Amino acid sequence: AGLRILQNSVPTVDAAFITACDAPLISPTFIQRMIEFLDAQCVVAIPLLENIPQPLVGVYRFDILPVVEAMLAENSLAVRDLLKRIDVNWVPVERLREIDPDLLSLRNLNTPDDYRAALASAGFAEDNLP
Repeated sequence: AGLRILQNSVPTVDAAFITACDAPLISPTFIQRMIEFLDAQCVVAIPLLENIPQPLVGVYRFDILPVVEAMLAENSLAVRDLLKRIDVNWVPVERLREIDPDLLSLRNLNTPDDYRAALASAGFAEDNLP
């Protein structure tokens, strides 16, 4: 739905960076680099971390919408299944380390301890933590 709304609202744009709400350390530089990996041969650019796709920090062209809609009609909801049906540029994380050496953009937060560690890595003092 988000891709369709964006496609209809901003006709000059042909792709979107998609991420999860539990990945607050993504930098604008990381997003720009991922956009650069979206070339003419693929409709999606996704990082590979230890050979594991990271689809929730990827760039997706609107060209995938017919495939997504067909999958929804089939009640096929797994992103990994989508990635099997489209042309993907798999981006090794080594190609991202020059702009994000610690790969903080790939870090997601699932626990209060993850949250505290992320705040600390962002420069917040321990006494300012909730």
